Formats: sequence, structure tokens, C-alpha cells
Amino acid sequence: MEEKDNNTNELEELKLEEIDINEDPDESDDSQNLTDKNSAAARKKRKFPIWARILTAIFLIVVTVIIGWNILINVGKANLYAKSKDAVPQLPMELMDSAADVADVGWEEGWVRYNGKIYRYNKDVLTFLVLGIDKDERISDNTNGLDGGQSDGNFLVVLNPDDESVRVICINRDCMTDIDTYDYFGNYDTTTKAQLELAHAYGTTREQNMQNSVKAVSNLFYGIPIHGCVAINMAGITSLNDAIGGVEVESLSTFSTDGFDYHEGENAVLKGEAAYHYIHYRDEDEFNSNDDRMSRQRQYLNAFVAQAKAAIKKNPSLIANLYTKLTPYMTTDISIDEASYIGSTALGYSFSDNAISSIEGETVQGTYYEEFYPDEEALYQLIIEVFYEEVR
Repeated sequence: MEEKDNNTNELEELKLEEIDINEDPDESDDSQNLTDKNSAAARKKRKFPIWARILTAIFLIVVTVIIGWNILINVGKANLYAKSKDAVPQLPMELMDSAADVADVGWEEGWVRYNGKIYRYNKDVLTFLVLGIDKDERISDNTNGLDGGQSDGNFLVVLNPDDESVRVICINRDCMTDIDTYDYFGNYDTTTKAQLELAHAYGTTREQNMQNSVKAVSNLFYGIPIHGCVAINMAGITSLNDAIGGVEVESLSTFSTDGFDYHEGENAVLKGEAAYHYIHYRDEDEFNSNDDRMSRQRQYLNAFVAQAKAAIKKNPSLIANLYTKLTPYMTTDISIDEASYIGSTALGYSFSDNAISSIEGETVQGTYYEEFYPDEEALYQLIIEVFYEEVR
């Protein structure tokens, strides 16, 4: 009986030890703490609803886009100015005014004298050449060195950050200037004085065609730096025009072409091919008919810029959209980051009717074709006005 009681006591002691081993008080406390923390986190999570998380995600995306956009345009700006780092035009000495007093300001290379004042080239301006090529199709590879197409439209677009203005200089396609010519196989032939429009025809690649025009225009303006160029086949005008909702003009002349009728004095919103024909048509049987076409081009350009600025203000992403729509019809050395900087900057610049100028001169009948000869003194004055700043 006594032995049985002893066995019972030993068994109870073993059970108590097992309970002590399995139920560590410290571990039990840790488990309780973990449960409490999870409960607190769950309560916190419930206090941050789904709509708030969505708004936070949208905010982060917007911030990322803004930062990316600013980086893009700053890179574009740096790249553009790097293209003309040390370039300065070389205006002819014979057109300078020798009466200006330079004793109190000294003299630096590249300065010019005009009307008793001293000027220097404004390195802040950005200058771009826009070419309208007489091809009504998408861009394609050249078949030979004479197949680039002629530039019916030639425009210098000048952005001046000092007074936040945009100036456009229309250059007559028949303007006689030095151009590089090539043979059928794309080999350089010679440099000769000929119509500016022909410069784009020469070259075995579209890039060479474009750069040939850039060189010719820069030479015409005594070495003005050109920061970028875009050559657009005329067929691309319809896409560009329609992307901003069309352009309204009052027709400057009466004519019919390819099923489209225009009547002088009538207002019309040009859409599709109507825009293309309005700025491209000229009567080839009429002497100096290019002047009439250039007047319509200037008018259209002015209306287009106003409409484009309004459209881009409503939808800034339109800049990239326009670039994309033009890609099948254009050749350019302006990158997307540079285009973004140009678009975002020019959007806030002033542009008016008197911001569009033309080179003065005279059109004469050459041996075979019309030839336009610039008035050198008027050109000199225009260059000073647009590209230079007064020293004193």
C-alpha cells in the first residue's frame, strides 16, 4: 500500500515537470506580445483605406513624371547649346559702319558696327531651320545622289530667351547662294551659286540632303549657327495640321488645284489635304508666283503657331504626339529631349504677325529658271536685328 502511494507521488512530480518545460512563461509572454503587435498593425491598416493608397500611388507617379520631364528638357537644353559652343557669324567688313566709337568699350572678335552702335552675336539665341520638301509621300531612301527633293519652304525659327520672343525668317526658295553639288553616285562635284531649293536635292542619304541645306542657309547668313533642322515632306503637313484641330485662315488669293477651291477673302478651317494645297500651290506659268505662295505660307505659319500653342497648353503631351506623327514624313537632327525643351520653352514666348520677316531682294528671270538676289544691306540689317545684341 505504501509502495503504491510512492509511485503515485513520483508520477505527479513528472507531470508537473513536463508542464514546466512546455509552458515557459517568457515564451508565453512573447507570443502574447506578437499577437498584440499584429492586432495593432491590422488596426493601423484599417485606418489607411484603399482610396488613400490609390491617391498616394498616383501622387508618386506624377512626381516621377515631373522629375523625368524636367531632366529630359534640361538634357535637351544642354545638348542644343553645345552645338554652337564657340560659333560666331562672320559679317562682311565692307558693310560695317566705321563711325562707331570703340575707345571706351574696346573691341572683341565677332563684334560689328552698325548705325553708330556696336553689336555682338547673342549666344543665347537658338536657331532652327525648317524645310518643306516637295514630296507628297513618306520619307524613303534615295535612289541616287540627285534624288533628295527640293525645299519649297525654307524658314529660320529663332528663339530668344532674353526677351522671350520667337522670330521667323522666310527665305525665298529661288534665293541664289553657294550650294554644294554632287553627282549621280553621291560624289562631291563642286560648290556653285544656285537656287537654295536645289541644295536639298543633292546627297545619297536624307541626312546628307538636310545638312546640305543647313550649310547653304548658314553660309547665306554669314555663318549663323543653326542648332537643329527638320525637313518635312509636304505630305506630312496634313498630319501636323489635323493634330491641332485644323488651322483657320482667310484665303489670300483665288485658285483651284486637285479638286480644292480657294476664294480670296473667304474664311476656312483648313483640314487634311486642304492645308497642304493652300501652302504648296503656285501658278508655274506666272512670273514670280512664288511670292504669292510665300505670303500664304507666312499667313498659315502664323495661324498654325497660335493654334498649336493653344492646343499644347491644354494638352502638353501633344508635343511628343506631334513629333511622333511627323516621324514618317521628316528627317531631323533634333532629338526628342531637344524637341521637348524647344516646345516647352517656346510655349511661353511671344509670337505675333510682325515676328515673321522675309529677306528683301529682287527676282529676275535666269537662263532657265527664276533667280532671287538678296539685298545685301537689308540682309545685314535683318541679321543684326534678329541675332545680335547691343554692346553700347
